[in-house]
Amino acid sequence: MEHWTKAMKMLPHAAPLHASVLFMLRRQETPAVPIAGVSGTAFYINPEGVSKEIRNLNDAAFVFMHEAEHVLRLHMFRRRERDPVLWNIACDFVINRHLISHGIPKPSGRPITLDDVRAGMMGEEVQPSAGLDYLYDESLKGLSEEEIYEKLLEMRNQCRSQRRQNMCGGGGAGEEGDESDAGDESGASGGSSSGGDQSVTSQSQAQGNQPWTGDLDYSDEATPAAKEGLRRQVEAAVKAHLQQMKERGHAAGRWEELIELYGQLQPKVDWRRRLARFFRMHAGNKSELTYTRPNRWAMVTGSPVMLPGELRYGVPKIVLIIDTSGSMGQEEFRKAFAEVKALVKATQPDEVVLIEADVSVQRERTLSPAELRRLREFSFAGRGGTSFSHALRRVDEAHSDSVLAIYFTDGWGNDPKPPKVPVLWVVINEDGHLSAKCGDKVHVPLQ
Repeated sequence: MEHWTKAMKMLPHAAPLHASVLFMLRRQETPAVPIAGVSGTAFYINPEGVSKEIRNLNDAAFVFMHEAEHVLRLHMFRRRERDPVLWNIACDFVINRHLISHGIPKPSGRPITLDDVRAGMMGEEVQPSAGLDYLYDESLKGLSEEEIYEKLLEMRNQCRSQRRQNMCGGGGAGEEGDESDAGDESGASGGSSSGGDQSVTSQSQAQGNQPWTGDLDYSDEATPAAKEGLRRQVEAAVKAHLQQMKERGHAAGRWEELIELYGQLQPKVDWRRRLARFFRMHAGNKSELTYTRPNRWAMVTGSPVMLPGELRYGVPKIVLIIDTSGSMGQEEFRKAFAEVKALVKATQPDEVVLIEADVSVQRERTLSPAELRRLREFSFAGRGGTSFSHALRRVDEAHSDSVLAIYFTDGWGNDPKPPKVPVLWVVINEDGHLSAKCGDKVHVPLQ
C-alpha cells in the first residue's frame, strides 16, 4: 500500500491526463477486482489485492496508467455485444503494449502471451510468476482491440472443438464434452464464455487468482446519462490536452488518434435526415394507381398495353404530441420542432392536431399547416409527471384517421400500449433513452 499511495501522489505530475480521467470516476473499494478496475463511472480498488500483488513503485504506476487507458480508450463503451472477458483480454493486450512502447517501466512479473491464453483455454494451468504478470505479445503489434478480439474468439472456438475431440476420442461432441465446456475458460482465458454482461465479480471468480485481467466492470448501476456525461468529459479532457501539446510544439499523434476514435463512436446518420426519412415513410404524399388517368409516358413510347397512371392526393391528418413534463422548452426541442414544421409544409396535411400531455392530456388544438408554421412560441400546459399512455389513447379514440403521430419527449415515462396509428418518437436527451418500446425513434442529442 505504501507504493500504491506514493504512485497515486506522483501520477498528477508524471501523467496529468491519466490522473485527471481517473479522478473523474467515483472511487470505491471492493474485493471484486484483483487489484483495480474501472466501469462507466467508477474506479474500483481492492486494498487486499494491492497489498498482495504490488511489489514496487513501477507496479503501482503501471496499474494506475493501465486503468486510465481503459477510460481514455472508452473500452467500457466500445464492447457492445462482445464477450466481456475476451474483450477485456483484447483491451489489455493493446494497453500494455502501448504503455511499454512509450517507456513506462514494465511490471515486476512476466508477460502473458497469446500462447499462454491458448493454453488456459485448453485447460492447462498457467503458472504465475513471483511478480505482477501482464498480458503482452509482440505478435499483436499494430492490431486494434476489435481485431485482437476476433483472434481470441476464433482461438476459443478452436480450443473448444479440440477439447471435445480429445474427450470423445476424436469423435463428435457428446454429453460429457458439452458439460466440460462450462468451465473451459479458466486460467489464462480470463473467465466465462458467456456473451452477455458479466460483472467484475464473476470475472474475478472465473479467472482464479490471475491479477492481469478482469478489470472492466459492466454491472455499473449508474444511469446512461451519467455514463454519457463521463464519456464527454473524457473527450473534452483529451481535446484540451491535444491543444496544449500543439501549443508547445510537441508531437501529438497519439491524442489525435483518440479524437478520431471518439468521432467514429458517434452516430453516423444525422438526426434530421432520419427524421425526414421516417416522416416520408409514413406521411409522404399518398398516391394510388388508376386507369381513369392512363400513364402518359407509356402512351408516348407506344406501349401496346394501357398502363395505369398515378393519382396523388394529400395527407388528411398528422398528430404532434409534446411531452410537457420534461425540459421541452430548450433549444434542441425548438430545432426538432422546426424540422417537423418544415416537413409538414412539404406534405400539406389537411389538419395538424397538437396535443400537450404529461400524466394526462392537458391541451389539444387543431391547426392548419399555415397556422402551425406561424406558431413561434410555446407556453406549455402541464409540467407534472409523465405517462405516454394517455396521449396515445387520445390518438386512438379521436384521431385514428391520422397517418402518423410524432411524440416529442425527453424519453422518460412508461411503456404504453402500441397505438393503431404509426408513432415516431423524437427523443431529446443525452443518451437516446426511451421507456416506450413501440414505434420508431429519432434521437436529438443535447448540445
